[in-house]
Amino acid sequence: MKILVTGGLGFIGSHTCVELIENGYDVVIADNLSNSDENVLNTIKFLTKKENISLYKVDLVNYEMTRDIFMQHNITAVIHFAGLKAVSESIKMPIKYYMNNLVSTLNLLNLCEEFN
Repeated sequence: MKILVTGGLGFIGSHTCVELIENGYDVVIADNLSNSDENVLNTIKFLTKKENISLYKVDLVNYEMTRDIFMQHNITAVIHFAGLKAVSESIKMPIKYYMNNLVSTLNLLNLCEEFN
């Protein structure tokens, strides 16, 4: 199975990627790096001893760029960790949170349906 992990370079996402890889799954990571660091990929590779992990630096609000990931890979499951979660910031910037959390989720759901 090939699993798309959104927010895969964040704390929870990266730990999930390691567990998935260690249990025989292929992982594709999508992350916009807003709350993470690209160097985390090196740590995932080191821990799992797997070098060919796909990383897409993409904002999931961008439907076409997100769709390209589905076009390039036979994604069989999605684990979505790419949500914003700071309560105080969400009160100050609700539109930013609606765009990221709702639109990205809707895009993923539509793509899951399109690609079965």
